[in-house]
Amino acid sequence: MFRSARFATGILAGGILVLANLYWLRSILKRALCLQPAKATRYAHLRYLARLILTGTIIAFLIVRAHIDVMGLLVGLSIVVVTIMALSLYMFADKGE
Repeated sequence: MFRSARFATGILAGGILVLANLYWLRSILKRALCLQPAKATRYAHLRYLARLILTGTIIAFLIVRAHIDVMGLLVGLSIVVVTIMALSLYMFADKGE
């Protein structure tokens, strides 16, 4: 199934990174919804920027320093998107019956 250990490590690293990123985004949104509208906007923007910078830095480190397979990393980063699409298709097919 996997081409090599580097590829499998790339999938694992991408999957962990995307899940951590999703969890972090969820916590940012939950906190922002409890704030005043003016403060919530600034809070969300700053946290989003920090999340984007940190994610980019980690991806660059994984590719350059850890020598993670780029295709494996892309597959790992796509896990959430593929899961959402598969679940949507499953739910759509289930309602059709």
